[in-house]
Amino acid sequence: MTELGAEPLGRLGHMVDFIVRELAAQQRPLIVDEVDYVAENSRLLDTLRDLHDMSAAPLILLGTEDFKRRVMHRPQLAGRVHQWLEFQPADFADARLFADGICKVIVENDLLAELHRWSGGSLRALTLGLARVEEWGRRRGINRISAAQWNGNGFSDAAGEVRKAAAA
Repeated sequence: MTELGAEPLGRLGHMVDFIVRELAAQQRPLIVDEVDYVAENSRLLDTLRDLHDMSAAPLILLGTEDFKRRVMHRPQLAGRVHQWLEFQPADFADARLFADGICKVIVENDLLAELHRWSGGSLRALTLGLARVEEWGRRRGINRISAAQWNGNGFSDAAGEVRKAAAA
């Protein structure tokens, strides 16, 4: 609701009507991340299906491989799937585009190569590592950071756990 500029309206029916009107008027897709959390809730899945059907807005569901298996057992949803995409680990070119798009500092190729190897191509780990590099540079007033400057500082223990989880 807040993405569409409104506070929750109280009753589900009123919220669905509002969302349908706004999606149709703005010609926006409905993007649901971590949809695995709603996969076992028939009411929520039916609501997503209704939002799609009534607004004609594209419905983009992001989840794990397990979600695909669960949706395939629900023909009323599976029949509406236009395309399944499976994300692969980011390659170095992806990491370069990503770093250039989100960082306020320039991450030199040698440092980005270290971060890419460390992350295993996980965008979550890349994001956390890039945030650490960016913060490190900001604190030092450096806007271009190389591996020599970084000097093996590491990309964060917390991100390492994220990287391990993403690889599992």
